[in-house]
Amino acid sequence: RGYIINFHHQDAVHGVLWNGAPLSCLDAVHSLELVEQGWQWQAATKVLTIKLPQTTEATTVQVR
Repeated sequence: RGYIINFHHQDAVHGVLWNGAPLSCLDAVHSLELVEQGWQWQAATKVLTIKLPQTTEATTVQVR
């Protein structure tokens, strides 16, 4: 099972890096159901949603 992380009150997002590698930006939150990893930002609600696969290693996420 992977992880879904929601950040509320997030200003505009231009990119998300996971362990230094860029994640794909998706055009709709429901698109996250179709991929193993990625992110989506809803401008109207200022919610950033990030989906990551399960891992046992330390993980770093950067929002730009």
